[in-house]
Amino acid sequence: MTVVTLSSLSHAMYSTRNISTTRSYCMDVSMNSSDFDNIFFFKTTSIRDINNETTKFYVNANNWPDISFSEGIVSNNGKQDIEDYLLKENKVKILGPSWFANNITNGGSKSSDIFANANDLIKQYESLDSNETGIGIKQLIKCKLREGGNEMTPLTNLDNSKQNISKDVLSHFMNDNPLVATRLFDLMVSDNNSWIPIKFKKGDVIQFDIIYDVGFFCVESSRLEDQDYMVKITLC
Repeated sequence: MTVVTLSSLSHAMYSTRNISTTRSYCMDVSMNSSDFDNIFFFKTTSIRDINNETTKFYVNANNWPDISFSEGIVSNNGKQDIEDYLLKENKVKILGPSWFANNITNGGSKSSDIFANANDLIKQYESLDSNETGIGIKQLIKCKLREGGNEMTPLTNLDNSKQNISKDVLSHFMNDNPLVATRLFDLMVSDNNSWIPIKFKKGDVIQFDIIYDVGFFCVESSRLEDQDYMVKITLC
Protein backbone atom coordinates (compact mmCIF):
# COMPACT_ATOMS: atom_id res chain seq x y z
CA MET A 1 0.00 0.00 0.00
CA THR A 2 1.21 3.50 -0.84
CA VAL A 3 -0.33 6.67 0.59
CA VAL A 4 -0.05 9.43 -2.01
CA THR A 5 -0.62 12.85 -0.45
CA LEU A 6 -1.42 15.45 -3.09
CA SER A 7 -0.58 18.59 -1.17
CA SER A 8 -1.10 20.70 -4.29
CA LEU A 9 -4.75 19.63 -4.40
CA SER A 10 -5.29 20.59 -0.78
CA HIS A 11 -7.07 23.77 -1.66
CA ALA A 12 -10.19 25.66 -0.69
CA MET A 13 -13.12 25.40 -3.06
CA TYR A 14 -13.56 29.14 -3.01
CA SER A 15 -11.84 32.11 -1.33
CA THR A 16 -11.96 30.93 2.26
CA ARG A 17 -11.00 32.41 5.55
CA ASN A 18 -7.95 31.18 7.41
CA ILE A 19 -8.39 27.69 8.79
CA SER A 20 -6.11 25.38 10.75
CA THR A 21 -3.97 22.87 8.88
CA THR A 22 -5.47 19.98 10.87
CA ARG A 23 -8.74 19.32 9.10
CA SER A 24 -11.85 18.98 11.24
CA TYR A 25 -12.99 15.63 9.88
CA CYS A 26 -11.88 12.79 7.62
CA MET A 27 -13.84 11.93 4.50
CA ASP A 28 -13.44 8.34 3.25
CA VAL A 29 -14.24 7.43 -0.34
CA SER A 30 -13.69 4.14 -2.21
CA MET A 31 -12.77 4.07 -5.90
CA ASN A 32 -11.32 1.61 -8.41
CA SER A 33 -7.58 1.95 -8.96
CA SER A 34 -8.20 2.06 -12.71
CA ASP A 35 -10.21 5.27 -12.24
CA PHE A 36 -6.90 7.10 -11.78
CA ASP A 37 -5.01 5.55 -14.71
CA ASN A 38 -3.68 7.87 -17.39
CA ILE A 39 -3.75 11.07 -15.33
CA PHE A 40 -0.17 11.49 -14.08
CA PHE A 41 2.70 10.97 -16.54
CA PHE A 42 6.49 11.13 -16.59
CA LYS A 43 9.19 10.55 -19.20
CA THR A 44 12.80 9.53 -18.58
CA THR A 45 15.44 7.62 -20.52
CA SER A 46 16.00 5.05 -17.75
CA ILE A 47 15.37 4.49 -14.08
CA ARG A 48 18.96 5.60 -13.39
CA ASP A 49 18.15 8.98 -14.91
CA ILE A 50 14.87 9.56 -13.15
CA ASN A 51 16.34 12.32 -10.97
CA ASN A 52 18.01 14.08 -13.89
CA GLU A 53 16.84 17.53 -14.86
CA THR A 54 15.76 16.16 -18.25
CA THR A 55 12.99 14.01 -16.73
CA LYS A 56 9.63 15.44 -17.76
CA PHE A 57 6.17 15.46 -16.20
CA TYR A 58 2.63 16.31 -17.21
CA VAL A 59 -0.97 15.80 -16.10
CA ASN A 60 -3.97 14.83 -18.23
CA ALA A 61 -6.65 16.65 -16.25
CA ASN A 62 -9.41 15.46 -18.58
CA ASN A 63 -9.07 11.94 -17.16
CA TRP A 64 -9.84 12.96 -13.57
CA PRO A 65 -12.87 10.81 -12.59
CA ASP A 66 -16.25 11.68 -11.15
CA ILE A 67 -16.07 11.40 -7.35
CA SER A 68 -19.10 11.54 -5.05
CA PHE A 69 -17.56 13.60 -2.27
CA SER A 70 -21.02 14.29 -0.88
CA GLU A 71 -21.39 10.53 -0.24
CA GLY A 72 -18.05 10.37 1.59
CA ILE A 73 -18.09 8.71 5.02
CA VAL A 74 -17.09 11.15 7.76
CA SER A 75 -15.11 10.44 10.92
CA ASN A 76 -13.33 12.41 13.62
CA ASN A 77 -10.03 14.14 12.97
CA GLY A 78 -9.27 17.59 14.46
CA LYS A 79 -12.78 17.66 15.91
CA GLN A 80 -13.84 14.71 18.06
CA ASP A 81 -17.62 15.12 18.12
CA ILE A 82 -19.13 13.14 15.24
CA GLU A 83 -20.94 10.91 17.72
CA ASP A 84 -22.68 13.98 19.16
CA TYR A 85 -24.45 14.75 15.87
CA LEU A 86 -27.86 13.26 15.18
CA LEU A 87 -26.99 11.87 11.74
CA LYS A 88 -29.11 9.43 9.77
CA GLU A 89 -25.94 8.51 7.89
CA ASN A 90 -22.32 9.52 8.50
CA LYS A 91 -22.03 11.22 5.13
CA VAL A 92 -20.69 14.62 4.12
CA LYS A 93 -24.04 15.77 2.73
CA ILE A 94 -25.80 14.80 5.98
CA LEU A 95 -23.19 16.22 8.35
CA GLY A 96 -22.96 19.54 6.47
CA PRO A 97 -26.41 20.98 7.37
CA SER A 98 -26.08 19.66 10.93
CA TRP A 99 -22.71 21.40 11.21
CA PHE A 100 -24.46 24.62 10.22
CA ALA A 101 -27.09 24.01 12.89
CA ASN A 102 -24.38 23.53 15.51
CA ASN A 103 -22.78 26.86 14.51
CA ILE A 104 -26.03 28.84 14.42
CA THR A 105 -27.22 27.58 17.81
CA ASN A 106 -23.76 27.84 19.43
CA GLY A 107 -23.83 24.13 20.12
CA GLY A 108 -27.46 24.03 21.18
CA SER A 109 -28.48 21.75 18.32
CA LYS A 110 -26.50 19.35 16.18
CA SER A 111 -29.45 18.37 14.01
CA SER A 112 -30.45 19.71 10.59
CA ASP A 113 -34.10 19.33 11.64
CA ILE A 114 -34.05 23.01 12.62
CA PHE A 115 -33.96 23.88 8.90
CA ALA A 116 -37.13 23.77 6.82
CA ASN A 117 -34.94 23.48 3.71
CA ALA A 118 -32.64 20.72 5.00
CA ASN A 119 -33.24 18.58 1.91
CA ASP A 120 -32.32 21.50 -0.35
CA LEU A 121 -29.04 21.89 1.55
CA ILE A 122 -28.29 18.21 1.01
CA LYS A 123 -28.88 18.64 -2.72
CA GLN A 124 -26.47 21.56 -2.76
CA TYR A 125 -23.71 19.30 -1.45
CA GLU A 126 -24.55 16.76 -4.15
CA SER A 127 -24.44 19.43 -6.85
CA LEU A 128 -20.96 20.50 -5.74
CA ASP A 129 -19.47 17.09 -6.60
CA SER A 130 -19.44 18.14 -10.24
CA ASN A 131 -20.92 21.32 -11.64
CA GLU A 132 -20.12 22.55 -15.13
CA THR A 133 -20.72 26.16 -14.14
CA GLY A 134 -17.22 25.99 -12.68
CA ILE A 135 -18.04 25.78 -8.99
CA GLY A 136 -17.95 21.98 -8.76
CA ILE A 137 -15.16 20.22 -6.89
CA LYS A 138 -14.30 18.17 -9.97
CA GLN A 139 -13.96 21.27 -12.12
CA LEU A 140 -11.81 23.04 -9.52
CA ILE A 141 -9.53 20.02 -9.21
CA LYS A 142 -9.17 19.78 -12.99
CA CYS A 143 -8.28 23.46 -13.11
CA LYS A 144 -5.54 22.86 -10.53
CA LEU A 145 -4.28 19.77 -12.39
CA ARG A 146 -3.92 21.73 -15.63
CA GLU A 147 -1.15 23.71 -13.96
CA GLY A 148 0.93 20.52 -13.94
CA GLY A 149 2.03 20.79 -17.56
CA ASN A 150 0.78 19.04 -20.69
CA GLU A 151 2.25 16.72 -23.28
CA MET A 152 3.39 19.57 -25.51
CA THR A 153 4.76 21.79 -22.72
CA PRO A 154 5.68 19.49 -19.82
CA LEU A 155 7.35 20.44 -16.56
CA THR A 156 10.79 19.06 -15.62
CA ASN A 157 12.71 18.04 -12.51
CA LEU A 158 13.94 21.61 -12.30
CA ASP A 159 10.42 22.69 -11.37
CA ASN A 160 9.94 22.11 -7.63
CA SER A 161 6.72 24.09 -7.39
CA LYS A 162 3.38 22.73 -6.19
CA GLN A 163 2.22 22.83 -9.81
CA ASN A 164 4.46 19.83 -10.65
CA ILE A 165 1.86 17.35 -9.42
CA SER A 166 3.09 14.31 -11.38
CA LYS A 167 6.56 14.77 -9.89
CA ASP A 168 4.92 14.93 -6.47
CA VAL A 169 3.04 11.67 -7.13
CA LEU A 170 6.14 9.89 -8.44
CA SER A 171 8.15 10.89 -5.36
CA HIS A 172 5.95 8.63 -3.23
CA PHE A 173 7.36 5.62 -5.09
CA MET A 174 10.98 6.68 -4.65
CA ASN A 175 11.92 5.56 -1.15
CA ASP A 176 13.87 2.87 0.70
CA ASN A 177 10.93 0.49 1.14
CA PRO A 178 11.72 -2.33 -1.34
CA LEU A 179 8.03 -3.16 -1.80
CA VAL A 180 7.32 0.42 -2.84
CA ALA A 181 10.51 0.81 -4.87
CA THR A 182 9.54 -2.25 -6.92
CA ARG A 183 6.48 -0.33 -8.06
CA LEU A 184 8.78 2.18 -9.73
CA PHE A 185 10.58 -0.58 -11.66
CA ASP A 186 7.19 -1.94 -12.74
CA LEU A 187 6.22 1.47 -14.10
CA MET A 188 9.35 1.55 -16.24
CA VAL A 189 8.37 -1.54 -18.25
CA SER A 190 7.85 0.35 -21.49
CA ASP A 191 9.82 1.71 -24.42
CA ASN A 192 12.56 4.09 -23.41
CA ASN A 193 11.77 7.78 -23.63
CA SER A 194 8.01 7.34 -23.96
CA TRP A 195 5.41 8.85 -21.68
CA ILE A 196 4.77 6.53 -18.72
CA PRO A 197 1.47 6.72 -16.81
CA ILE A 198 1.77 6.38 -13.04
CA LYS A 199 -0.43 3.43 -12.12
CA PHE A 200 -2.08 2.84 -8.77
CA LYS A 201 -2.93 -0.49 -7.18
CA LYS A 202 -5.53 -1.94 -4.86
CA GLY A 203 -4.95 -0.67 -1.34
CA ASP A 204 -3.30 2.60 -2.37
CA VAL A 205 -4.69 5.76 -0.75
CA ILE A 206 -4.87 9.13 -2.51
CA GLN A 207 -5.12 11.89 0.05
CA PHE A 208 -5.80 15.63 -0.09
CA ASP A 209 -7.89 18.30 1.63
CA ILE A 210 -11.17 19.93 0.69
CA ILE A 211 -12.75 23.02 2.23
CA TYR A 212 -16.39 23.95 1.63
CA ASP A 213 -16.85 27.72 1.78
CA VAL A 214 -20.07 28.43 3.68
CA GLY A 215 -20.56 31.52 1.53
CA PHE A 216 -21.89 29.21 -1.17
CA PHE A 217 -24.73 28.06 1.07
CA CYS A 218 -25.86 31.32 2.65
CA VAL A 219 -25.40 35.07 2.35
CA GLU A 220 -24.97 35.80 6.07
CA SER A 221 -22.20 33.41 7.07
CA SER A 222 -20.30 35.25 9.81
CA ARG A 223 -21.44 32.75 12.46
CA LEU A 224 -20.62 29.69 10.36
CA GLU A 225 -17.41 27.74 9.92
CA ASP A 226 -15.95 26.71 6.61
CA GLN A 227 -16.29 22.93 6.49
CA ASP A 228 -12.94 21.23 6.05
CA TYR A 229 -12.06 17.60 5.41
CA MET A 230 -9.03 15.42 4.86
CA VAL A 231 -10.09 13.27 1.92
CA LYS A 232 -8.86 9.67 1.82
CA ILE A 233 -9.63 7.82 -1.40
CA THR A 234 -8.93 4.13 -0.86
CA LEU A 235 -8.45 2.22 -4.11
CA CYS A 236 -9.85 -1.25 -4.68
